Amino acid sequence: MFNFQKEVVLNSLDKATVVEAVDKGLGKPNIDKKVRFHDGGEYFAKYIVEGKIYETEPIVGKNFELVLHAPADILGEHVQILIELGLDNDYRGDYGSALWYFRKPILIDVVLPKENNAAAKEIYKALVAAIPAEYKFVEIDYMDGSGNVTIKGADSYQKVRKVVISRYECDDRCAGSSEEPVEIVNLSAGALKKGNDYVTYTPNNVEFGTYEYVLHNLRLPTYANLRFTSPSAPEMPVAGVNYHQFSFAYCVPRGIHFGGLSVAGQTNYSTTLHTFFVAESLVEDFKDLFNQIGITDFETLGRVGKHDITILPDAYASSQDLKAAAGIKANADSIAANAEADAELAEKVQANTEKNTKQDSSIAAKADAANVYTKSEVYRKSETYSKSEANAKFQTKA
Repeated sequence: MFNFQKEVVLNSLDKATVVEAVDKGLGKPNIDKKVRFHDGGEYFAKYIVEGKIYETEPIVGKNFELVLHAPADILGEHVQILIELGLDNDYRGDYGSALWYFRKPILIDVVLPKENNAAAKEIYKALVAAIPAEYKFVEIDYMDGSGNVTIKGADSYQKVRKVVISRYECDDRCAGSSEEPVEIVNLSAGALKKGNDYVTYTPNNVEFGTYEYVLHNLRLPTYANLRFTSPSAPEMPVAGVNYHQFSFAYCVPRGIHFGGLSVAGQTNYSTTLHTFFVAESLVEDFKDLFNQIGITDFETLGRVGKHDITILPDAYASSQDLKAAAGIKANADSIAANAEADAELAEKVQANTEKNTKQDSSIAAKADAANVYTKSEVYRKSETYSKSEANAKFQTKA
């Protein structure tokens, strides 16, 4: 089977309502209170998994900024500068390669003047020439007299993976006919952020929940390049608006019905993921709608690692996973219960052992005090009588 996820953008709650519970009477089950969203579905509290909704606040993105300097030790030299771009949480065709190696190089080769500002200007001109006029995937700035060249990302997904600066050197034997590049700077990751005399780097921060994010990641029919008509006006993201993400798993029993998937005496469950991107001004009203049906547990989720955001726990991917998770929890509870029972039994055994030891000690003490013996002694006595004495003593009475 497949996993299903419904995503809805909410710019208005005018048509969102709470439908009160209904008592049908005549012995029929009541219909619980539910919250209903126009074009967004209706939800009962009892079917929201764990009664919990996950919230992620929007993050305003920041583009990277790389400043190239021209220190004295490369002035007047023949240098090669490599700037390797990459992407966070995005994949683009022009960044790909046959080895699934998503990065995009900018490579320039230039002979620098011996004066700082003139050298920076030559680097700027070489970079401008290397970037296609039809596809300016980065912005390049140079302020006359600054001695620096600034490169800025076009969006918050771009980042600089590596900067390599090499100087061409020639031994006496080549006499200028052959030069070899020798690396003098090779910065990436943490070292790039620290910077040095050659570069200063301010990293990017990937956006989340912004207008651009919604268009870029949800692939809505309103995506600018497709020019489709939105199926519902409230679902159209608004430029300049930031959205909070609310997600929850919804597990509903399908019941016993006719059809190929129905089995007598068995209930199938449908588990789906539901995500709402709610305009920032509507967040409290959105939460209040769920509060009215008894959902008050809103857990905040932020970044996991550097740039990844968790939408829902992986355990909620399917009904089978929910069942497995429930089984694991049941086993864990049983193990805990058995451990408690074992501990209780051990306490009882210890108590009985101490009691028996005490009784044995008491009996031994009493026996020693009474000096009890089991020896038996038998005594015999012999007597001799005359006949007359015997007749008188033992004569039978009439």
